Amino acid sequence: TDFGISSMAGMSSVADMDSSHTVVGTIMGTPTYMSPEQARGESVDHRADLYSLGCVFYELLTGSPPFAGRSGMEIAARRLSEDPLDPRRLAPHVPAKLAHACMRALSRTPEDRYESAAEMLAELLEASPSKEARGLFGSFGRWFSGPG
Repeated sequence: TDFGISSMAGMSSVADMDSSHTVVGTIMGTPTYMSPEQARGESVDHRADLYSLGCVFYELLTGSPPFAGRSGMEIAARRLSEDPLDPRRLAPHVPAKLAHACMRALSRTPEDRYESAAEMLAELLEASPSKEARGLFGSFGRWFSGPG
């Protein structure tokens, strides 16, 4: 939870903020899960969320985030200039298709990521090596498919 952002909800104007709050026009987010376009201060769309989901998925598969550093700035710089290690380098037991799905979500270019969460879910279901894993991913279907 980003308490800095949520605590701003009760403020009526930028003048109500002090230096401990994020200022309008600055980059907001947790560096560990922030998309490259967000780290550059560019406008973002739903694919930035898929990138962040890819970061969480990477951490679930390997036990480590895709990028680490001593500061948020170092993490952001690495994210902009490096690709993460293939998850199988850190966790050889990860099936190739799951590693591919994770790496596609972590593409530095939004156009190379999944177009939708539903598309990502479909690939994860196809790549899942066990009935249990397919059941887990399948239970997320209602969130990935949107309203309706």
